[in-house]
Amino acid sequence: MRYSKCAYLLALILICSPVHAAERIVSIGGSITEILFQLGLQDKIVAVDTTSQYPQATKDMRNVGYMRALSAEPIMALNPDLILYQEGAGPLETIEHLQASGMKLVKVSNKHSAQGVLEKVSQVSKAVNMESQGQGLIKDIQQQLRKLPQHDNKSAPRIMFILNFDKASALVAGKQTGADGIIKLAGGENVINDFNSYKPLSAEAIIKSAPDFILTTHRAVAGVGSEEDVLALPTLRLTPAAKNKQIIVMDGLLLLGFGPRIAHAANNLSDAIYRIH
Repeated sequence: MRYSKCAYLLALILICSPVHAAERIVSIGGSITEILFQLGLQDKIVAVDTTSQYPQATKDMRNVGYMRALSAEPIMALNPDLILYQEGAGPLETIEHLQASGMKLVKVSNKHSAQGVLEKVSQVSKAVNMESQGQGLIKDIQQQLRKLPQHDNKSAPRIMFILNFDKASALVAGKQTGADGIIKLAGGENVINDFNSYKPLSAEAIIKSAPDFILTTHRAVAGVGSEEDVLALPTLRLTPAAKNKQIIVMDGLLLLGFGPRIAHAANNLSDAIYRIH
């Protein structure tokens, strides 16, 4: 009986004891980092990855490299008490190495939809023991999403998102990508719907798809020169988008990140395609 009382008291102490929030967080994934900032935890972040470029303060933070090419040792050297990593981060060997070390890792989903963003906020806020604050952020995002303009899908502008350009082909977004998700949320139509992920397309295939708009990022344009240079590429110049000079260039993390700024990204894209269309 004495043992049972002791066990009961111990269990009661554990239940009533406060759960300590993480003090040293490694954030792998730009949208995760944005959520942590929104929760006021920027001072708890000891390192980020290269996709974490917003807010501006991330530029001064220690960086552990690209989220898909991580090494375990630099992360372990930081002695984090929580590693938040976006679905798709890796390689798998690095994740397994970190798990085997006994460090706490939490994988955060990355669905390319408005609901996916809300789930992401919920997962991150739960991992850092700030669920009530997370619910507040979710409500704010939901309110912003409700303000998005509604458009008739029957006359949706046809958009092609291009991640990279070269003279013979372009790397374009198919279904189940961040680009596909944000195009739909903004009221557009992704002209590429016969494959998933990102694939290179020839000039012939791009011309045949006849996009009304070319959507791309500042980084991709910088690799070519200017917007005019992009539209003059052999892969694009015969498309309706190039002929009408309808190119939309946006910040890559804002456009594809599916983080707390999702409504802002969708609204900016919607304004761009419907102001002209």
